[in-house]
Amino acid sequence: MNVKDLKKYLVPALISVEAVVILLIVLFVSHVLSLRKISEPLVLDEEEQIELSSLRAESFKERNEGLKATPYEKEEHSLNLTAASAILLDVDTGAVIYKKNADEPIPPASMTKLVVMYIAFKEIATGRIHYDDIVPLPKECWASSLPADSSLMFLGKGQTVTLKELLTGLAVASGNDAAVAIAYYIAGGVEPFVARMNAEVRALGLTVTHFVEPSGYSELNMTTAREFATFARKYVTDYPDSINLFHSCREIYYPTEKNIRGAKPIHQKNTNPLLGKVEGVDGLKTGFIYESGYNLALTARRGNRRYLSITMRGGGKGTAQGQANRVKDGSALLNLAFGSFDTFRESNDYAFTVRVLGSKIKAARLVSAEPKLKLTIPVAYSDHIEVRAKIPPYIFGENKVGSIYGQLEYYCGDEIIESVPLILDRNTKASSSFMQAIDRFSVRFL
Repeated sequence: MNVKDLKKYLVPALISVEAVVILLIVLFVSHVLSLRKISEPLVLDEEEQIELSSLRAESFKERNEGLKATPYEKEEHSLNLTAASAILLDVDTGAVIYKKNADEPIPPASMTKLVVMYIAFKEIATGRIHYDDIVPLPKECWASSLPADSSLMFLGKGQTVTLKELLTGLAVASGNDAAVAIAYYIAGGVEPFVARMNAEVRALGLTVTHFVEPSGYSELNMTTAREFATFARKYVTDYPDSINLFHSCREIYYPTEKNIRGAKPIHQKNTNPLLGKVEGVDGLKTGFIYESGYNLALTARRGNRRYLSITMRGGGKGTAQGQANRVKDGSALLNLAFGSFDTFRESNDYAFTVRVLGSKIKAARLVSAEPKLKLTIPVAYSDHIEVRAKIPPYIFGENKVGSIYGQLEYYCGDEIIESVPLILDRNTKASSSFMQAIDRFSVRFL
């Protein structure tokens, strides 16, 4: 074949290859340009919405268990508390805003009875027991069977008492006899009931808290202000009705007329000295033995804010001074809480569209893992919360709904006070290996 014949066949072939190359370049550029445009993702179907809602609810639960350190949590003594140990927190958020020797092991004394009530409420919720149940009174729970210096609701032989009356006796009169009666009713005895108490607090992640009996009389019962605050927050969150039904009751009359013949019922006032004296106070429980000093689990609500404090080893020479110091310390803590802090409630449900490469879908959304976020903030920053989103330029390939990509950062001034994960709102399926390779190469030009 001569040169003339070679040109005749080669030139068209080269032109054809050149055309193919140009076409491929055009297609690639077109693909890159399409990737640069973020299309709106399809609306989630009902099943996808349910799955996403479930994952967000689980994330909310995990993030809101226990207490949270805050940038403004301070170890300070400027409040001049008489209590040797204290902690103050926002019930809604779990944010600690004040502490003083909060990890010192101290007997809880009669604050222990809150754990008894917690177990009773759990049993009521299952339907195994009910408020109007008539509770048998074994001799072990009679007032005459307990130490002379016990706090009592004065249970005795032949009385007819309901579970609700016993719970009132625990909350108002701090009856050791009521604690024993409930232990026998739920678990058949003190020992198995105490095992249940310890199992419950271990399930909450409390490692110091431990009980040897249910009334708080023993100095071998042990907790810390921080751990008991963790429990008390769980208690009021899970069983908020307990406050109106029992802890805010100002007095109790027992034994009632139906239980005694001719004698008048014994009148006892609630042992919480801040009820009716400090705005919003509606619970929770006092405790005293000589080894613990004057303890108090205190809670108050004003508007839509609820705070909780635990003070332990409070001072006082005698009940009158001990109660006065409880009022002094409790008032100081609540004044700090309501006067210096506020609760920020997120009103936006953030959603950010993100491109998806190497996938059969082109776009998805990243949403806040905690759409109804609540934050405890200083009052000065109530109207100055800034939210900044950190979002990746794209996500790639196959991913599961709920996968974390980026975060929302909440700022008070220049300080980050909270970070919330941004999670993928749907599953993404990988495209073919060829298209994944094209997309990986295309990333360089985005």
